[in-house]
Amino acid sequence: MGSQVSKLTQRGRGAPPNGSNSSGSRRSQSSPQPSNATGYSREERMERHINNMAPSSGTGYDPLLRYFEPVKTGEVTEGSRLTMQQYYLLKQTYKGNFLGILAEDLASGCRVLDAGTATGLWLAEMERDFPASKYYAVDLTVSLWPDTEMMNSSNKVSMVESHSLGGLPFDDRFFDYVHEQTQLYVTSQDHWPLVISEFARVLRPGGYLDISELDPFPINPPTPLVANYVDRLLTQMRSTGFDLRGASRVAEFVEASGKFTDIQVVRRSAPYGWDGKLGELWAIHLLEAYISLRTAFGFAMNVNSAVPSEYEWARFMDVYMEDCRIGQAYCNTYRVTARKKKIY
Repeated sequence: MGSQVSKLTQRGRGAPPNGSNSSGSRRSQSSPQPSNATGYSREERMERHINNMAPSSGTGYDPLLRYFEPVKTGEVTEGSRLTMQQYYLLKQTYKGNFLGILAEDLASGCRVLDAGTATGLWLAEMERDFPASKYYAVDLTVSLWPDTEMMNSSNKVSMVESHSLGGLPFDDRFFDYVHEQTQLYVTSQDHWPLVISEFARVLRPGGYLDISELDPFPINPPTPLVANYVDRLLTQMRSTGFDLRGASRVAEFVEASGKFTDIQVVRRSAPYGWDGKLGELWAIHLLEAYISLRTAFGFAMNVNSAVPSEYEWARFMDVYMEDCRIGQAYCNTYRVTARKKKIY
């Protein structure tokens, strides 16, 4: 498979943002801990981040920031908000949310599948921008799905509770465009070939596949604390069949299916709290995501694999994220696009 990867067309080879050295500036373990390791609640930290990034007078409020404000009673759930954050960060990172080559087809009308739609934000924006097309959405659960009021014309959107592994409830060669985003945590490495095969089945010959995935852990761990945590977590998760570094392998699965051509990989780096506002927003999102996953990811904080308390976990993640910011750590995102071969 390694020789096959070299054949893929790759753009944006994942260099650190702004061309910085991948190792970044590092600080020793003896350096003082950041002051925000104690003294501020999670909500206060988030508010301070938002205030620090507020536009200067006269520029207006950036609507992207509202997805990073603390959840208030009666508003979206925490899970929904984190999903919204991730969607908009990927959109900003890739400067758009669809394949430019499809603009004419989308404008004239085609069939689009959003696999793993979650909150439906991608689908809602696509329907707004290209109302002539027909949209279909599938996900394991309807719990994060939007109200039909979110859509401009609900008759243009069909939502189905389903999963690719169980077989998508659509005919062969039904779609012109299949979109999937951030399903790494619900798809084991053994299951990816099955998912890709199902996408190929429902795509028409010549149809487009578009997959975006995030590797949320530093490629260049700046301190032993960060490196040891990431190593323990990845090792344990791999033993359960989930490779959280697997975003870089999605293109291999697409190519190995033998049903796609014109495979392209775009890799973009996401800085942990440095390199401007987008880096700050990535840091906020990753910090909140980590904190919300305490029971799932917290065990790797300790050698004895004990799940930490909420306070211990929050303190640890504050230091972890500050190490990553000072050390100019970054993680990678991947966008894989391909066309289904016309012989299938």
